[in-house]
Amino acid sequence: MERGLLTPLKNLRRQVFVEVARMAFETDAEKLKDARADMCIMHPLPRVNEISVAVDRDSRAAYFRQVLNGKYMRMALIMKLLGVN
Repeated sequence: MERGLLTPLKNLRRQVFVEVARMAFETDAEKLKDARADMCIMHPLPRVNEISVAVDRDSRAAYFRQVLNGKYMRMALIMKLLGVN
């Protein structure tokens, strides 16, 4: 096979893998309908269509709190490294 043809094939294979993974792990309100009430939905963000925007209104969605807590942790670590009390 020509060297120039390998790159488009690799890119196509990567795109197919990403699409299959997205379909398998995509979370929407319909999938959460039967989920446990005490379940916690976490995500490191930014999301790329894995979590539907409709899930944001669900009380189990914790990813915005997760991001905020991570921000406070990073701020505390920086302050500690700088010697700020």
